[in-house]
Amino acid sequence: MAFKSQIKEDALNCFLNTDEFAEEITYTPAGGQERIIKAVVNRGKITPTRQDELRTLQNQAEIFVLNDEPAGVSLINKKDDRITLTDLEGDLKECRIVEILNKDDALWHLLVEW
Repeated sequence: MAFKSQIKEDALNCFLNTDEFAEEITYTPAGGQERIIKAVVNRGKITPTRQDELRTLQNQAEIFVLNDEPAGVSLINKKDDRITLTDLEGDLKECRIVEILNKDDALWHLLVEW
């Protein structure tokens, strides 16, 4: 087994294990059907948005999802893809992808806001 394929297996079976670190979120690709996928979600505190946006506040989270079509996501459209997750208060929130922080053979690392 190659290192690259083993990394994806470890990500799926260890980090994205819902009995350990992960939870289920809903991923809706642009123009596609929503699907339930596993993700590690690091919810952030309310932070000021960019300086030119009248000092409004945004909730943010960093999300790790598998870079794989059957079990995760293989292509991301920052503009139109949406993620639905539970916020710190337990409410379902629809999020937009603000930034792709990193991508490798195993995981996408995304910043989302709502």
